[in-house]
Amino acid sequence: MRKRRRNQSSLLKKVILYGCAAMLAAGVLFASSPSLRKLALNICKSIASTIAGDKFIDRLGGKAYSKSNYDGIDVSKHQGVIDWQQVAEDSKIQFVYIRATMGKGYPDKRYDRNMRGAHKAGIKAGSYHFLTSKYSIDEQYRSFSKALDRHKQNLIPMIDVEEGYLGRWSRSQLQDSLTKFSELIIKKYGRKPMIYSSFSFYNKMLAPRFNNHILYIACYNKFEPYVKGEYDHNLWQYSDKGHIRGIGEYVDLCRFTNGTTIDDIILPDK
Repeated sequence: MRKRRRNQSSLLKKVILYGCAAMLAAGVLFASSPSLRKLALNICKSIASTIAGDKFIDRLGGKAYSKSNYDGIDVSKHQGVIDWQQVAEDSKIQFVYIRATMGKGYPDKRYDRNMRGAHKAGIKAGSYHFLTSKYSIDEQYRSFSKALDRHKQNLIPMIDVEEGYLGRWSRSQLQDSLTKFSELIIKKYGRKPMIYSSFSFYNKMLAPRFNNHILYIACYNKFEPYVKGEYDHNLWQYSDKGHIRGIGEYVDLCRFTNGTTIDDIILPDK
């Protein structure tokens, strides 16, 4: 009896969702203003995702696939359900970084699925933590470490440091906090973590103190970034609008620079 009720409930939900989707689709076609059409289209995409559940959907269908020379990608829940077998067929992709945690107690809801999928497809996978000033470094590290313990890590861990999520930390407070996080990772994994940041924010807030780390720098224009002080960056995230087979949303694309290769970011087996 319970099974029948669950089936009936599931059928009712689908009927409601499909009905809403049909009405919103009409809204997309007949809305009087571009902003209303865009709103209706976004809601349609959300409903389609709910209906599809864990199925891969290419929401960029019709857009050309990226043809530039990229070496790796990074993903989070924002890329939706990923078809890792399709991704693995792209011979350019040597690695993927997958978001594990943000702050404390905010695991990425697709982390486990993405790690399993990437490993099954034979793609070298590493994990990253999105740093915030809301929680202590000890709390954030414990959350990150717990997530990483569930999966084999092929690549050195990465810390994502971005403007807008670091509260009122001064330059010195940020650097001291990042140093502590880095030391905790070194103690457990025997390697310095990779540091990800934007070109301008890194040079303003982190250089040159962390220049001896592997640096993953975002800069979305035709000119390759540089870092102040000794040493160079190692990876250049040159686009956040990549479109590759197996990922249905835009994805970040990066390439190795300054003589760096995949061997430089491999995490040796203990």
